[in-house]
Amino acid sequence: MIDAAATREFEKPKGRHQRTEMRGLVGRDKASVVSSFRTGWVKGNSVPIYPSIDDVNEHFKQMRRLLRNAGIPSKTVDAMATRALRTGRKLTGIYATNRDTRWSRTEDHPQFATEHHCKIIFVKLGAQIFCFDNAPALPDEFRAIMETHYLGHPIIPGSYRDKLLLEKFNFLDLVNEGLNPTHGHSGFHIGHENPRIHPRHVPDNIGWRTFRSNLIQGDMTLREARIYFLKLIGRYFELEEIHIAGEPTVEPENEGILNAEEA
Repeated sequence: MIDAAATREFEKPKGRHQRTEMRGLVGRDKASVVSSFRTGWVKGNSVPIYPSIDDVNEHFKQMRRLLRNAGIPSKTVDAMATRALRTGRKLTGIYATNRDTRWSRTEDHPQFATEHHCKIIFVKLGAQIFCFDNAPALPDEFRAIMETHYLGHPIIPGSYRDKLLLEKFNFLDLVNEGLNPTHGHSGFHIGHENPRIHPRHVPDNIGWRTFRSNLIQGDMTLREARIYFLKLIGRYFELEEIHIAGEPTVEPENEGILNAEEA
């Protein structure tokens, strides 16, 4: 469980979490949008109405504190913040950058993102961690905010899966990896559902993924990668490389001999 001090330190942010950037709401009917400001969600759509930058800043600080109090090493939390807020290392070329804040880059930069989106991403990744296997519980009030304004579904330990390979993540593995790191290796990566959109570093495009999942998806969208899997399985069936358990197969020619010898 999370340290009781973290619960005592929790303070509900001011405001009703109903303010938002209007970007992305074009084309939605007025009634749905108005309703969403009361519920926190666009009617009939899984895209959340994220809190204002002021509230997100408060949630950002609270999430950092709660992750540390849950037992995740500070270096792991700092690494999460770096991935969410800062660019990667690219020291050459027209888009050279080295751990700069993403919002300090020009909007045409491949790693550009707004400060608002970057901090939402950190909070959202943190909330997803509490859906890992063996994850501790969040304080009720903070959990409700995460469920309503960041994830759009209940936070249930053991419910999170990699979106491509459907593999689960274990909270204890995340803690252990931070305490006993292996240089150049991690079982926890951040992936994009669509790596080709710009900007791609936006809250609804990012989630926890495994190294192998990112490797397999490559530059495909998540949907394209899933369809590719189905096509690949179909080819294996055509070549009779795969058989479903219980499916009749051709009996080996020597099976009768083995049975006769056993008799």
